[in-house]
Amino acid sequence: MSVITAVVAQNTRGVRSFQALDADFVGEQIDAVLDDVRVDAIKIGMVANAEIAQAIVQRIDSYELRNIVVDPVMAAKSGDPLLATNAIAAVRDELVPRATVITPNLPEAGPAAGRSPARSLEAMDDCAAELHRLGPAWVLLDGGTSG
Repeated sequence: MSVITAVVAQNTRGVRSFQALDADFVGEQIDAVLDDVRVDAIKIGMVANAEIAQAIVQRIDSYELRNIVVDPVMAAKSGDPLLATNAIAAVRDELVPRATVITPNLPEAGPAAGRSPARSLEAMDDCAAELHRLGPAWVLLDGGTSG
């Protein structure tokens, strides 16, 4: 089961653009899935903007969803942004505290924790600790790139 939050114009060289779907429509997709199938866990990837993040949060709370994995997709492998600036705070302040596990990659960990990108092992540890303080039971910090 999937819920589409955005579509991306991308090739092997990078992202040309992305178009976020309407947050109400994203919410309707979530409702359609949850009204039909028992969901034991969810994984949240590309959120695109703060309005979509809020629609997801509303469904997490109203359906009392558990076992939530947040993979904060913020940029493509090419470095092109896949998350509106206003959504970084929404992911950090609204989605991460509801997560069971968060799985940012190295370039995403700093912004997700409200810090600069981690460029040392000590900075990685600090980001992971800060993300853990936000609420998830586990933080899996991936050294790879976005995408």
